[in-house]
Parts: sequence; structure tokens; C-alpha cells
Amino acid sequence: MKNIIHSMNKWFKKTLSDFFKQRLTWLLISLSLGIVAYIFGFFVVKTGGWHDFCFQAGNILIVGVVLGFLSNGEHFLSIFQQAIQNVVYGKEFLANQKEIFKYWKITSKQMFENKFPNIHEDFLDLINSYFPTDEVSYYNDYEMISSMSWVDEENDIVKVTDTVSFDLIADTEGEFIYPLKIWFKVGNNAEHEASSKMKSFKVNKKELTNIIEPEILIENGERCEKRNIPLSGSKEYHIEYHVEKTLNIKEDHCKGFRAKYIVKNCRVEYDVPENIHIQFESRGTRENFEDVGPQKSNKISKRYRGILLPKQGFIMALQKNK
Repeated sequence: MKNIIHSMNKWFKKTLSDFFKQRLTWLLISLSLGIVAYIFGFFVVKTGGWHDFCFQAGNILIVGVVLGFLSNGEHFLSIFQQAIQNVVYGKEFLANQKEIFKYWKITSKQMFENKFPNIHEDFLDLINSYFPTDEVSYYNDYEMISSMSWVDEENDIVKVTDTVSFDLIADTEGEFIYPLKIWFKVGNNAEHEASSKMKSFKVNKKELTNIIEPEILIENGERCEKRNIPLSGSKEYHIEYHVEKTLNIKEDHCKGFRAKYIVKNCRVEYDVPENIHIQFESRGTRENFEDVGPQKSNKISKRYRGILLPKQGFIMALQKNK
């Protein structure tokens, strides 16, 4: 697309600049080209992006007759070039192009030719793989506040309370299913079996009165509680839920967050008993999570300003002091 614009500009500069001194000749040419553009728009290309392009080009050329009386030739050429670029690079025109990804590849090749010309397509495919393929576009301002207390210290049993909130940005206002998954290790202690309970779930600050019973999945010694939450009527939802878990910290000592969708801005607070140490690490992020206020060995507050890609996030290792 960039080459098309460049060629058009070059052609107009070369072929029309000789006529700018003769206003009448230019006016006739402008009128003729405008009429030809209208004819193509009416009879040749009846639908799609090129149909709109022909009408926009016709409008520019016809209006150019008036501008020809009011401005000099070089100034008009500048206006004409800008107008053509506004049409071709406009959202309406690009939205009708079926080969937009092909144009993107051509553009990226020019952008990256001095960096890695031989792998620009691989790089572009990698970027494209992060784009959402379902109704959820991304999370905004993801926040997780957790606290831990002893249930049975002798047997390393703890209760964990998680409060999670974020803005879910959807791709459509139509109805779709948001899959909520909660993971934890099952463990081998039959007397203190690991468990989880959804205490509340709110959408746009409204409590869901009937919390959906989860579908239970067991994979590699980990339990997944999956709930399908129906959402509709908006492109933005404020989600907030409160979960209580009973766990064996000796068996399930790693906590964290791995993004399923793109996340813009993330904050985490974790508070555990004084005889438990927290080791926090960023997970695959471009920058490290930054501290928010004073940090303790058993109490942390971190945040990430910017974009987390899918599978990025953070991980915490919990260790009981001896």
C-alpha cells in the first residue's frame, strides 16, 4: 500500500507539474479525471473499498477545480497528495480490504529491513499470535489481593482468601461465555483435603445470586474448577470475585498469575503469616514488577505498568521458616 501511494505521488509530481502554470489546462484535466472516477464508481466498481475510493477521488478532483482558482499549483499538489493519503489510509477504506494482513507484512518488511529482514515474517506471525481470537479482547487494571492464615500449622494447612478484580474489555456487545478457571493442587493428605469455595462473584458491582457450579477437571495432580459465566450487553465489564481455599502449603507452595489474555496494568498484594517467607519473581515480562511501598518477607505489594502478554505474569514461592 505504501508503494502504491509513493507511485501515485511520484506520477502526479512528474506528469502534472508541467501543466500547473497553465491553469485552464489543469482545470480541464481535473474535471475529466473527476468525471472518470465517478464513472468507475457508478458503473465499474459498484461495491467495496475501491468503490468508496473512486467517489472520494472524484470529489477531490472536482473540488480541485475550485481550489485551482484559489491556490498555486504546488500548494494544490500538496493538498491533493494529503487528501489521497487520507482516503487510502483511512479506516473505512482499510476495513474493506480482505488482504490487510498482506499489507501489514509489506509494511513490516520496510520497518524491520535494517534490523532483521530475513525473519520479519516470523516476527510478525509471533505478534499476530498474541491477538485475541475470541470475544475477550483484554483485561484492564487486573488486581489480586490475597491473605493467608493458619488452619493447622502442625500439618501445614492454611486458608487462602483471594479477591480478584479487573475490567474485561470485550470484542462484542453480544452474548458470550467467559471461562473462569481456578487452579490448586489436590495434595495427598486425606484428612485435610484441598478445597475451594466461591464466596461471591460480581459483574459491574452486581452480585450473581446463583453462582454457577464448577466443572471439575484433574490434570497432573492439580484441580481445576471451571465456571462458564454468560456476559452480554456491553463491551466493558467490571469483574470482581472472592474465593476461599484450604491448602497444604508444603504440597502447594507456588502461587502466581499467568495471563490467559492480554493484560494492561497489574497489581498484586500478598500477606502471609510471619513464619512464612515469600519469594516473588516476574514471569517472562519485559520489565520487572515494581514495589509499592515498603516490602516485608511475609508481605508484598507489587505492580506492573504496561502490557502483559499471554503466559506472562508473576510467580511466588512460599517457604515456611524452620
